[in-house]
Amino acid sequence: QFLAWTASKGIETPLDLNERSDGSRYTTAKVDLDNTSDIFQIPISACITSDSLDGLAERLAYERKLESKSEFAPYMDVLP
Repeated sequence: QFLAWTASKGIETPLDLNERSDGSRYTTAKVDLDNTSDIFQIPISACITSDSLDGLAERLAYERKLESKSEFAPYMDVLP
């Protein structure tokens, strides 16, 4: 769900997200990268933002409380 969500939000990356049999995750590059390569392009509309750290904590708690009703649910589900 997370990868489909990122695509629907317009998030682009030359990286692949992989998962090991133990559940840990890692990335690999689809193309050769150098020190000037962008590794993420994320529209601001795909970000959870706030003007303060406290506000961000409140927003994250709110999104978590919404569970599957949150537009950010697939993202929230991959957070520890």
